[in-house]
Amino acid sequence: MAQIQATLIYLHSVMRWLILSLALFGAARSFVSMLSVSARFARLDLGVSRAYAALLDLQLLVGVLLVLAALILQQTVPWLHLLIMIPAVVIAHLGRRFAAAPDRKRHQVQFAIYLGSFALVAIGLAVIGQLTLPR
Repeated sequence: MAQIQATLIYLHSVMRWLILSLALFGAARSFVSMLSVSARFARLDLGVSRAYAALLDLQLLVGVLLVLAALILQQTVPWLHLLIMIPAVVIAHLGRRFAAAPDRKRHQVQFAIYLGSFALVAIGLAVIGQLTLPR
């Protein structure tokens, strides 16, 4: 069980950097598009937002498995981390509610979604002391 837990921790850590990178890329793209003349919500924007939400979903699944492993191994569980991260996942899915909105509005909403969920992820990482660069 300890080896499975170590693998899950590694996977959870690697996905963290993918999620943070996608959030920054998506936020930058939404910000630039929001200020452009056309403000067209392209397929790339849709793909990035879906990939971001899907990665957060997968991260949540791995996190729940880590909680179960910690409970089985009678280790401490960082409950505050979990309580902060679940709303970050929920926020990442809010963009679907604005699918019929005009493109500029979609970019504004998506920008707010990226920033809001990114902030919660950063706070959640800081709570467990993992807001550091990889060595």
